[in-house]
Amino acid sequence: MAHLASVLLPVCTTFRYAIALAPGAPADYEVAAELCVPQDSPRDTVLLTVHGTTYSSVYWDFPYQPERYSFVRYANAAGYATLNFDRIGTGDSDRPPSLQVTATAQAYVHHQLAEALRSGELGHAWSRVVLVGHSLGSIISVQQAATYHDVDGVVVTGFLHTYGPGLPQLLLNAHPAALDPSFAGSGLDLGYLTTRPGTRGSTFYYLPNADPAVIALDEATKGLGTSGELAEFALVGTALTSLQVDAPVLTVVGRHDTIFCGIAPCGTLFSGTTLEPAAYAPAAELEIVVVPNAGHDLNLQINAPTAYAAIRGWLDERFPPLGN
Repeated sequence: MAHLASVLLPVCTTFRYAIALAPGAPADYEVAAELCVPQDSPRDTVLLTVHGTTYSSVYWDFPYQPERYSFVRYANAAGYATLNFDRIGTGDSDRPPSLQVTATAQAYVHHQLAEALRSGELGHAWSRVVLVGHSLGSIISVQQAATYHDVDGVVVTGFLHTYGPGLPQLLLNAHPAALDPSFAGSGLDLGYLTTRPGTRGSTFYYLPNADPAVIALDEATKGLGTSGELAEFALVGTALTSLQVDAPVLTVVGRHDTIFCGIAPCGTLFSGTTLEPAAYAPAAELEIVVVPNAGHDLNLQINAPTAYAAIRGWLDERFPPLGN
């Protein structure tokens, strides 16, 4: 029976959840989400996965070769429940006016999801909630943890407090989604942004270790960001925010993340990883892992399982099954 239980697929439920964009505001928008719960797992930890800008929940549950590229599948197999969702403004979630979709609003939305996971509103009251973010999703996760102190841990991927030459490239490659063939006729206001066609590979990947089929599917499934989020980027993505985090933090970055490593590759003396510990208080107990042969999109590099294993190792150590 133990062997049979080990191969049972997780129970996954898709749903829409009503949220407000600010405290005291009406819950008149909805996010699209999928909750996957492993069967017979002794763990009582749920991972709230938060994707980056111009992405959707597809980033965490990539449909191509999911045994390699789906973090959701990997985490579920390790016994962790996942709540994977489209951030407000992208994917299948509602799209308010773009100026309302800020990093601060996103952090409050995610706070509501964390509360729902703890309260039992979503079918089970989890004892421990851990944020797992990527890129802008990591910045929002840090802001959420710093503001609401509502989670037990934060996994930061694809983000450091230093910038490299890839950041201006990313900004130059952004344009109004209403002008992009992928969103033609969508009626989006001009504050909704996406990447220009054909630019994701050079911006987000370490190309020597990337599958062209993955990049093509990434282009085909690209999502949205907003000018409201970008307007807050320089403010909330600073040590003024991260120094307020009092939950443990794991940072995982690709050695060749040109957006955040700085001029030198991550893990070397003059890169952003050297300076990163100063951006967190001792309470965060920051740990940093540098993944070789990887760029900004850790999940979509050929060696994605290397990043997943680093995250799992940290989770297993920090959040063992209750009673152990």
